Amino acid sequence: MFKSSDLIAPNDSPEAEAIYQRGRAHDINILSDAPDSIPTNLRGMKPDRAKARTYYAEAAEMGHVNAMNNLAVYEQNGWGFGSDHFPVNHKAAFRLNMEMARRGEATGYAVMGAYLINGMAGPRDPAKGEACLIEAAARGNVQGTLLLAELDLKLGGAGGTAKPDPRKVERSMTLLEDLGVRGESEAYEMLTAYYTHRAPDILKRERYALEAAVMGNGGGIIDLTTIYNPEQNIRPDDNHRLCLRSLTPAQYPDVERLCPRPDGPLSRADAGLPPKPKAPMDVRAYLDGFRLRHPDL
Repeated sequence: MFKSSDLIAPNDSPEAEAIYQRGRAHDINILSDAPDSIPTNLRGMKPDRAKARTYYAEAAEMGHVNAMNNLAVYEQNGWGFGSDHFPVNHKAAFRLNMEMARRGEATGYAVMGAYLINGMAGPRDPAKGEACLIEAAARGNVQGTLLLAELDLKLGGAGGTAKPDPRKVERSMTLLEDLGVRGESEAYEMLTAYYTHRAPDILKRERYALEAAVMGNGGGIIDLTTIYNPEQNIRPDDNHRLCLRSLTPAQYPDVERLCPRPDGPLSRADAGLPPKPKAPMDVRAYLDGFRLRHPDL
């Protein structure tokens, strides 16, 4: 991604951190979602995105990567100018994420990759964008891994009529299974989507939806409800659908006992899926090996 001479260490000095925290103390999103994360001595500040932006910009200029990240979010939403109705600035957000990446921050690689692929911050460069997502995934970034899988599996905006490359499908299925073992249920939602839209397979689709559901993911329950909805005529069973719909989020992990599958339990083997990995893998080693096996990709 970068020449070694371009890399620079982040500034995590107490001075930069203190300025960043003052920005957080005025940030309405943080005050609403995570008020306890505000340092005790800064609590009670009035929500003010203009002040938050000023502090984020000051800390970002010093090289503080978390401040860069928060300022990039402000740029993406047009926040912090006294009135929150200013145009978004994706080019500024891209530059901030590039600076984050230069300092080793995986999120910077993930967002750079997305921008290079979608062209919202400048000319599209899908190859370089994919390389950024691979680097984000290698660094353990969940967002980057999911974006890479979306690209590999041709889902969402990466869909269209092109068929996924089987080698890239194998790559992202491996990465998604690893995310699942690490507790990221969105990985199973994406695998459910793949077997719904790109390579339809009702048993694989259902098994992955169950995998998501037992991790407490409401999307998994919705996918299961869709499968058993008589109006969809996939596997019509209104009683089972109503049982699934009656569950509370606290009951999702026990879905297989509370709403027994009409045709009996569905194991991975029954669905034609490989066994679930027993432990997380070394993602960078896997991706390096994949690159050696497929140098043309």
